Amino acid sequence: MNRQRDVRREDGLAYRSWLMSRVRKERTRPESILRRELRRAGFRQEFNVKTLPGSPDIVVSEAGRAIFVHGCFWHSHACSRGSRPRTNKAFWNKKLDANEARDKRNQAAVRRAGWKVSVVWQCTLKRDIPRLLNRLRKDRPRSASLNKRQKMTSKKSS
Repeated sequence: MNRQRDVRREDGLAYRSWLMSRVRKERTRPESILRRELRRAGFRQEFNVKTLPGSPDIVVSEAGRAIFVHGCFWHSHACSRGSRPRTNKAFWNKKLDANEARDKRNQAAVRRAGWKVSVVWQCTLKRDIPRLLNRLRKDRPRSASLNKRQKMTSKKSS
């Protein structure tokens, strides 16, 4: 916390630089929350799959679904967190517009590769988790939806 106070006393550029250095590309808090809920629901997952276009944040292979977890600011969501900075507008508009275009290209490419795509936004994460879990349960093949106990009893009887 002391580091934060010291940096804030300096000029705004140093503070902005320090703040931006804290932004992570992978294993963000919203991703962690979603992964935990998927694990609780019994879904196996892969993270940041480099073999798929755009490296989806989470892939649930058994349901054939790639999940992108988007931060509202970086992916220009239409919510209060997704508002664009008022300073250096040309830079931010160019950057955020490019992010949006890249997201659309990547999602289309993942769909062309035969995957279903879900986008979960930072601001609606808690509301979207139950919907996503229901969708994944519907997408999961019947044999994969048997719970472990049913699988074990069927093996014993064979």
